[in-house]
Amino acid sequence: ASPEVVLEAPWGEGGLARETVAAQTGPMAIAVDSAERLLVLDTVAGRLHRYDGQGERESFELGVETGDALAVRPDGSFAVLAYERLPAPHHLVLTYGAEGSLLDRRPAPQAATLPTGLLADGEQLLVEQRHRRLLPTDGSPHRWGRPTGELLLRVRLTEERALVVAARTRGGQLAWETLVAAPWPVTEVLALEACDAFVAVVVRRVEPAPEEGEPSTQQTLLVALDRAGEPFARLEVRDSRVTDAGRPFALGPSGDVYELVTAEGGARVLRYRYLGGER
Repeated sequence: ASPEVVLEAPWGEGGLARETVAAQTGPMAIAVDSAERLLVLDTVAGRLHRYDGQGERESFELGVETGDALAVRPDGSFAVLAYERLPAPHHLVLTYGAEGSLLDRRPAPQAATLPTGLLADGEQLLVEQRHRRLLPTDGSPHRWGRPTGELLLRVRLTEERALVVAARTRGGQLAWETLVAAPWPVTEVLALEACDAFVAVVVRRVEPAPEEGEPSTQQTLLVALDRAGEPFARLEVRDSRVTDAGRPFALGPSGDVYELVTAEGGARVLRYRYLGGER
């Protein structure tokens, strides 16, 4: 499918912030709330921007040194996983109301020594550790996989670099496990998302440069599985960024796929319409 551009922003004043000294940091994450509004974590500027369907923007000062991950809760409130260097390096989870006011500020769970994401399960927030365990910020037991409705989801690569997606019930029973045959050996898994309609996994293949001095090539696919674990579609996404991003893909509640891409001239968010927008 050909995506449509839902956000186009230059670098700098009136757009989004980018760091080019010592790092290539730009917008770190995107998310979509229950009203299909797009949220962008503008980490270099220390802000979160929320865009409605007409392109109007609300901006909220986060008051953090570095925002690494973003989660949205059903009531429109949102949370940011932040990193601070002083007095000693540590991570925080900050929760903001739908209007941007700070509601809660607490340390990330101690077991999250290498946090790789932040998720919301209803009102509960969970910090992902090394793309595997999910650690609730309220101190309750860790989760086996990413919560989505009545299921918990996990993905892994086999020795042959094929993809295995598994789902368990909230009670811990295996609901299904599916081996997904990509058209090539998978180098890495970039995202695992789910909505009411389907489960989406984004995978990348990197082909080394044929000769020294030439660039490597890559191909990135989104594979869609229905809620029973059966693959039914795949989509080639752009996967093109000149800046680092922790969560460049998001899945809207209606099944639309959003992708952050960045170039020297600025940033864009693309939307791939589920069923062409006809539901």
